[in-house]
Amino acid sequence: HKASDSSSDDESLAGEDVSEQPVSSEGQVAEISGRGVISGVDLSQLRPRKQPQSSPDVGDDLRAIVSRLEGSPSADAPKRLVILDAANIAMRHGNQKAFSTIGISAAMQHYRKPGHKVLAIMPEYYLDYGYVGNKVRQSRAGFEVSAAKIPDNVSILLSWRDEGLIFSTPPQDYDDSYTIKYAMKHDAYIVSNDRYRDHVQNQPHSNKRQVKQWLKDHLISYTFV
Repeated sequence: HKASDSSSDDESLAGEDVSEQPVSSEGQVAEISGRGVISGVDLSQLRPRKQPQSSPDVGDDLRAIVSRLEGSPSADAPKRLVILDAANIAMRHGNQKAFSTIGISAAMQHYRKPGHKVLAIMPEYYLDYGYVGNKVRQSRAGFEVSAAKIPDNVSILLSWRDEGLIFSTPPQDYDDSYTIKYAMKHDAYIVSNDRYRDHVQNQPHSNKRQVKQWLKDHLISYTFV
């Protein structure tokens, strides 16, 4: 995730030509082939969802289309708002050892290419040169600092924010809540390997079932291969 242009070709990010293969799973899964291309879930085949109601059956089940080969949607196919859990994607691409912005760029490219609107969400401190620089100095001095706190390219994150591709949340707040509430309000899909169990558990008892079902229908997990 060090690319400076989120609209560049997939091959330039991956560094090699790769083929797209569908992935089947019990849930909704996107495969990121060659560490630069996401495939496996075709959002153009889905109809808009309604907000959660009292019934546990909310909208269509994405699992029915997971094994479908992804193709280019027709001009009149419905476009989706896709929310990226930016930090989750970056750390996955960096094998949990580095915050790799190339993964975020790959995800942006994949969903923007067929015309979907993409918005990445992350805590504000990732965009703060002072904060990140301090974490780098602490790490170099021998202090234990989580790799998840040190993005590899603050400049590109700031450029994406200026383009309206990144929304930052207040550093003291729980960014998962922002992600889920924004996605629910705008009937969006979330790309993340986080199951958001903490968010579900923190819901009032009367709302847990609805939120859990909504996440089941709108959460897309992924992998890099």
